[in-house]
Amino acid sequence: TYETMYGCSCMIDYIAKDMTLDQYIQADAYVRMRNMRGERGGLFRGSKRSREIRATFTTIKDSASHRCFSQMSNM
Repeated sequence: TYETMYGCSCMIDYIAKDMTLDQYIQADAYVRMRNMRGERGGLFRGSKRSREIRATFTTIKDSASHRCFSQMSNM
């Protein structure tokens, strides 16, 4: 639907304002791979860098989601 497409593209635009593509790719990998089992998954879960990257990405993504879907309700 139009609403879904607008919401998705809006979020991408807001995330792109706060992160480069390389930062986004790295953050997305850390978020996706944190559920990997075993020692390899530990790199994506337990390191300080991993926690920082995931926290930053989650904050940006949540903020974008809030802004975009708040705007949609005003349409």
